[in-house]
Amino acid sequence: MTLGMFRRRLYYRMLILGLPIFLCATFVSYLLHRAAGADFFRTFITPLIVGCIVMLLALPLVRKWAISEYEHSEKFFEETGSQLILNAFGPDAFRKLYFDDANFIPLQAIDVCREMLQSEESKTNRELQFHLLAKLSRYYYKDGQLQAAIESLRTALAIKPSSLIANYRIAYLFERMGKADEAVTHYELAEKDKTASSNLKKHIDRQIQRVRIKGPRERGPFDGSGVWWMWG
Repeated sequence: MTLGMFRRRLYYRMLILGLPIFLCATFVSYLLHRAAGADFFRTFITPLIVGCIVMLLALPLVRKWAISEYEHSEKFFEETGSQLILNAFGPDAFRKLYFDDANFIPLQAIDVCREMLQSEESKTNRELQFHLLAKLSRYYYKDGQLQAAIESLRTALAIKPSSLIANYRIAYLFERMGKADEAVTHYELAEKDKTASSNLKKHIDRQIQRVRIKGPRERGPFDGSGVWWMWG
């Protein structure tokens, strides 16, 4: 499923969830006012106001949808990189890389990834190189090498400076290292990515404001659950 399809499905869900909430709140309020013998204004207008208030109270759900959109963007990003690696190096190399990853052997995955980066396929394919660097950063992170993870993403961003995922990831890593200014800089770059929807941009903006007001934190920006690519 493409990101555009995911967003359309997200908006449909918002409509499907929001409309019944509004109608139910309005109808219940109408029945209560009518049973109480209220005048015309209270019987018809007040229920509409109540329905709107309930809808506003339900708006925090949009934050969760924005998070879901980012997670989908991450998944789509990883799948794109995996397909590029599979096409360039074949199933054997692909299986070795992902066997090490799935079995939590980051050092071996790091070596495999480095070898791939030195290959002719990588040197002649900037898109492949970008995704390999992003994966290498992930393996460095799993091995506890935060600075090396940051350097890999910096090299990746030299290829694609406006990448939403790469900027968001490096911002997260800077937070882990307690570097608020650098984190904010890359959150802002992620927010400017043209592929980000308005809801996702609002989510990123909340991270920017959080870092500015409360400072960086070690856990992930998704309500304490962490960014899935870091832990997965």
